[in-house]
Amino acid sequence: MARPTVSIKIPRKPRMDENTRFFIDYEWWSESNMSLESYLQSQLGYEISLEDDGNAVDLIDAETGEVRQLSGFEFAIQNYFNNQKSAEPQSGSLVNTVFTTLLGNGNRPMTAGEIASAVNRSPDTIFRTLGSGKVYLGIRPYTS
Repeated sequence: MARPTVSIKIPRKPRMDENTRFFIDYEWWSESNMSLESYLQSQLGYEISLEDDGNAVDLIDAETGEVRQLSGFEFAIQNYFNNQKSAEPQSGSLVNTVFTTLLGNGNRPMTAGEIASAVNRSPDTIFRTLGSGKVYLGIRPYTS
């Protein structure tokens, strides 16, 4: 009697290169044992609430002309971190700096090169850190 053949297909991770874009996956925060609210409070230095007050803000992308609607909370966080990155040089851990850069950029996916120019770090270092397979603060490769 012949033995049956077993074929298992293991899905491969998408191959990453210098054009791979990264973003903050908020689902990761929901599934992890970490609190996004607590983390943001530690970055801001004062208490905040993630509860949305229902006010929406229309934001026009200067590059594409696309109109995106943000909650008042998202708009306030984006403005805060966007102003922070222009007001002071980036310091602290690479992951924290990338996280706040992505927040300031409206969490639009960015390549390692784009992030590197925003945080004054090497694109190679950013790519090796974020592309290592480990997810830091919900930052992961963007797949469309």
